[in-house]
Amino acid sequence: MLVQSLLNVIILISCAKAWPNMIQKLAFEKDLSQFYSMLVDNRYAKSSLSYRELTIFAPTNKAFKNFNGTITPNLVLYHVVPMARTLENLHEASLDPILEEHPPLWINNDGKNIFINNARLLFNASNFIIRTRADLYGKTQVLHVIDEVLTPMNGIAVKPTAYDFLVQPRFWQFVPHTFGGFYKKVVQNRAQHLFKSDFGNTFFLPADQFIFQNTLSRIDRDTIETHIIPKKIIFTRSAKDEFSYTTKGSDKEFYDTIEFLDGHVRITRVSRKTHQITNSKTVQILAANIPVRNGVVHVVKEPLGLYDRRLTKFPYLPLMYKLQNDPTLNISNFLFEKTKIIDLLDDYSNATLFIPNDHAWTMVAENLGVNVTLLSSPVFLDRAKIIMRRHIAMGEYFSLQRLVDITNNLRNREVIIDVGVTKLLIKVAKIDGNAYIFWGKSIIKILRPDYECTNGVIHIIDSPFVFEEELIDLPLDTPTNYLKGAWKMLKLMLI
Repeated sequence: MLVQSLLNVIILISCAKAWPNMIQKLAFEKDLSQFYSMLVDNRYAKSSLSYRELTIFAPTNKAFKNFNGTITPNLVLYHVVPMARTLENLHEASLDPILEEHPPLWINNDGKNIFINNARLLFNASNFIIRTRADLYGKTQVLHVIDEVLTPMNGIAVKPTAYDFLVQPRFWQFVPHTFGGFYKKVVQNRAQHLFKSDFGNTFFLPADQFIFQNTLSRIDRDTIETHIIPKKIIFTRSAKDEFSYTTKGSDKEFYDTIEFLDGHVRITRVSRKTHQITNSKTVQILAANIPVRNGVVHVVKEPLGLYDRRLTKFPYLPLMYKLQNDPTLNISNFLFEKTKIIDLLDDYSNATLFIPNDHAWTMVAENLGVNVTLLSSPVFLDRAKIIMRRHIAMGEYFSLQRLVDITNNLRNREVIIDVGVTKLLIKVAKIDGNAYIFWGKSIIKILRPDYECTNGVIHIIDSPFVFEEELIDLPLDTPTNYLKGAWKMLKLMLI
């Protein structure tokens, strides 16, 4: 055994005499000229080549041409590992780069391809082996060529975790997203440890700018766990085609899977009992393949929640879940969110909501002779704060029968309901099997009474409580300062 080891060293030494050193090798390879230039300009990298055992993952010039990130002086150091690893030895889950604060390089070797993070190793140009000295004191160095530039994290603590990225995304200059809303829900559900764990996981973080408040309010512990694929580090290119990865957010009844598509992920819920798909949706990836100490992060456009699991508990759900899961109430949801009145629902154990459906708001717009998107204009939203507050009675549970009984007991006089800064004066009656609200000069049909909830009740109505004077002097055009809000409303209506 000792004789064989000595023979291997002798062979390496004899071969090394015929090879140039690593710097000369890189200088000779024209397709690696940009990486070579970065390496010789970095004093630490250049000096390390003269005496250390190393593995270098060198991106091609084409890889740099396609690179959209920022080239910093220390970027080259993320491509250098302080140990020699030939192709036969690239089986570890990760390798630590030479610069301590950088996250690991994650290795995926499926037998056919080897990926370093999201970069594919080019076999024909790789596995160049050399020693720093032609004697027993020489150090082995290995050169592999890859087809993408490896991107580390900049300007943050040593080896950041997914939790660091969630809390302080501003330190990642190339990721222009924040996650304050999702972070708040993580804290509320005491799930911080899931993003700090040292296990190698794949994490999905929804960006703030695309999350509506009503969507955010539905995020619970199950939903948070659906954003984690445990014990697998999956970069987009190394993801298996047509393969579904099971998320952490699975329970006894269902399991959720994630499949990587072209620039998207598809989240699917499957029944354990029937093995049938119960729900599915596709979400865009905004920023992919962000390496961290405990895995990889992908930024997605919206939360990966599939909320039908909650709907199986019908009818015992909070007001907000009922309100947000009814596809006919999108405009009211939008107005509650934009006026922030929806936040009041968290502060009361009982409430009664009178909610106009989308058709009711569309009729309001038609009567004005304008498009329904006008309801997203700043002028209307300012008035909507008063209008929408008029539709919520806090601290009171008014079932339909109770409203009818109070009206009868008052001998058909108006029921006075406290709706905050003002009072709602209504009479409620059942006529020919239908229920109606008499409010001022308006007769409003209750389309769906007694939508029972754990903290109150919802009545869906066919017209909002709005006075004619509140609709006077609204702009009749569509100025650019609220086109964005109008587009959001239209998207909600199309869900």
